[in-house]
Amino acid sequence: MKKIIPLTMIGLSALTLSACSKKDDAAAKKAYINSIVEVSKDDYNQQEVKLKVDKLEVSSDDKSDASIAKMFKDSEMNITMNTNYESRVLDFDGSIKVSGQKYGLNMLMSDKGFYLNSDDLKSIYKVAKPLVNDKVGDYSSIFDSMVDGIDKPYLMMDKASINSYSDEADSDESWSETIDDIFKSQELSKSDIEKEYKDVDNSAFTQKGNEVTFKISEKDVTFDALLKKLPGATAELSKTQLKDLMSQMKDYKVEQMEFVSTKNIKTQETKSTITAKITDDDKNSIDLKLSTDAKASKASKKATEPATSKTMTLEDLQNKVIESLTASTEQAS
Repeated sequence: MKKIIPLTMIGLSALTLSACSKKDDAAAKKAYINSIVEVSKDDYNQQEVKLKVDKLEVSSDDKSDASIAKMFKDSEMNITMNTNYESRVLDFDGSIKVSGQKYGLNMLMSDKGFYLNSDDLKSIYKVAKPLVNDKVGDYSSIFDSMVDGIDKPYLMMDKASINSYSDEADSDESWSETIDDIFKSQELSKSDIEKEYKDVDNSAFTQKGNEVTFKISEKDVTFDALLKKLPGATAELSKTQLKDLMSQMKDYKVEQMEFVSTKNIKTQETKSTITAKITDDDKNSIDLKLSTDAKASKASKKATEPATSKTMTLEDLQNKVIESLTASTEQAS
């Protein structure tokens, strides 16, 4: 396979869909749309999402694809996102389980920059260290010094540093633009959602009590055509991300896909599954099943930035490492 299908993008689409799902006749479809509008309100400031890779099988000439698939099979990701629209702080508290090992993914974002939980960063580096050593060789000691030098609960990359790295990567978006996009009102109008779902047949929806189920299946379609039939599947992607996804997937075909989502319109919890078999022009294939459990809620807890005393900036860390290396060099001489 030229390149393993971008599972992060497929997962993102699944997470997006899990935030809004329903099924039945006209009444069920209406209940579905009403619920989407309801949970988009800014007072639903907390999102809890669980994503599990139930099945992941790859048939490919590239052995590395099978290795990656094996690593991610049965993997899980748990995320709680708390958004403070007033202070413009997003608290991302999560974990990921890969190859039987669980790792923390805790971070915060604000106008000032990006905060990483130091313990999580050190744990991830410990696992990734062999790969880092292979890439940087003799310079690996510098990375070791940087990680060992983090002495505060959070490592912060300020917006100036982020913008600098973005410029090097030829990114068109500044940190301020990224943050503005995150904290703009997420509220959706009913008319817009109705327009988005106007081509979805009422028969795709069923309702039983407070639970509304939405089910759709497709066979032998291009990836581009499939996304056009899945309302909201690309809602969380920017134009650039969507363009990149379409470019990466242009040689792929969806042999079969089924998406089933059941939403409790009272608790605003949605359980979804997506199963699919995707092939490329060379007849390489990926067979997968993803399941999600998502819940929107109104949390009284407000996300806040870490105190300055608990934060080490990237610049502080770099200066500390330089001083340490300079001192070591002087002692050696």
